Amino acid sequence: MRIFPLLVLPACLLAQAQERDVKCATGTDCWNILAAGNVRWQTASRLEHPDQALIRRREFASLPLRKQKPFAAIVSCSDSRVPPEVVFDRGLGDLFIVRVAGNVVDGFALASIQYAVKVLDVKLVVVLGHQDCGAAKAACDIGPRLCGTDVGKPLPEPLLSLVNAILPAKDEVFRRKWPLTLDTVTDANVYLTIPKIKNVVNEDTVVLGKRYNLDGRVIALRQ
Repeated sequence: MRIFPLLVLPACLLAQAQERDVKCATGTDCWNILAAGNVRWQTASRLEHPDQALIRRREFASLPLRKQKPFAAIVSCSDSRVPPEVVFDRGLGDLFIVRVAGNVVDGFALASIQYAVKVLDVKLVVVLGHQDCGAAKAACDIGPRLCGTDVGKPLPEPLLSLVNAILPAKDEVFRRKWPLTLDTVTDANVYLTIPKIKNVVNEDTVVLGKRYNLDGRVIALRQ
């Protein structure tokens, strides 16, 4: 007789946990939720840490009964200082993350983003560059036009291939008539990534570009 309440309780908890899935009707609504989370992260005084409790882990441990329902996809750099769930004060099951140094996208990354949109019904994709990006800095150090960063050692493969994928951002900086700096190369790299993503997602999917400053702020890209 004592076992029965223990069997009923997890099912009740699971039902409560399912109600916490973030629902946003449009990509803009989804961004507003992320932006509010970033404000909490900046102040670091009212962090909610949603969807990080033991009940949430138990919920996902019940798979395949319980499937993921992220409300946004984030394409970000692998840099250890830029963890998207922390930056936006979110938790398990909230964000579909694609991370690679320099937030570049190859075929596999694009397929991952496409899965998030087409299968998981994500309505927002955010391409998140960041301040002091090492991959962008390496691209700044290659070629005749340098950004004023310290020229590093020659890069081995396959790291060189990754950095070469960012080099078109330098041409984009000159096309936009911006000063050539690490920040402008970072922003131009994000701008060049956005149309690649739009080619593989739904027409109504919102694809935004942002830059994360290491002081905690997610800001607009240079216009």
